[in-house]
Amino acid sequence: MAATKIVILGAGGPGRDVLGIIRDINRKNDQDIYDLVGFLDNDPEKKGELIDGLEVLGPVPDAEKLDDEIKFVNTIGGPSYFYKLPDIIGESGLEDHRFETIVHPDAFIADTVVLGHGTVVFPKSSIYAGTEVGKHVMIKDARIGHNTSVGDYTSIQGKSMVAGEIGYCCYIGMNSTVRAQITVGDRALVGMGAVVVDDVPSETVVAGVPAENMRRSADTEDRYSDIE
Repeated sequence: MAATKIVILGAGGPGRDVLGIIRDINRKNDQDIYDLVGFLDNDPEKKGELIDGLEVLGPVPDAEKLDDEIKFVNTIGGPSYFYKLPDIIGESGLEDHRFETIVHPDAFIADTVVLGHGTVVFPKSSIYAGTEVGKHVMIKDARIGHNTSVGDYTSIQGKSMVAGEIGYCCYIGMNSTVRAQITVGDRALVGMGAVVVDDVPSETVVAGVPAENMRRSADTEDRYSDIE
């Protein structure tokens, strides 16, 4: 079987991490499951640069110009602009089936878990029975409890423990905990180390132990402008 050609969207730190995951998948299978083609990144200064041996081919909108056989994986979406992720992926002009779901072999995924297109699961992550994970979700060394729902475009950072219902385009910070039967609303941000014991309204930033509402603004840019 021919290796699947892959282009990584985003040539920053998360892109380099996913590059390493894909190379590790190839090594652990003793063959090239994936053929790495390059990065796409909207920083014009990166075009033509080799990052960890892989070339930046151009900006994200160039994805439409590449061969139909190529698959993509998104790695864009830091804490200060995660809410823009649907628009960034939309710039690619790609349909969902063009995105590859990447799961490191050292992750545990229960048989009844559903993973959406373009989702990336890092090593040492655990996703338990009955959980449904949407498209373009990034799970970094986190534990997702049974019967959890994770919405599209959400990022769950390392060492987090998550249960309940996580909404669309959320950001769950490192080392945070979301208790079972809790709902985290769409485009909410849970700060690093937070312990969430009550529902989180949509478009809200919460932090602390227990997590408290830090702010909610009518303007999305203002809401997240000082978060790094």
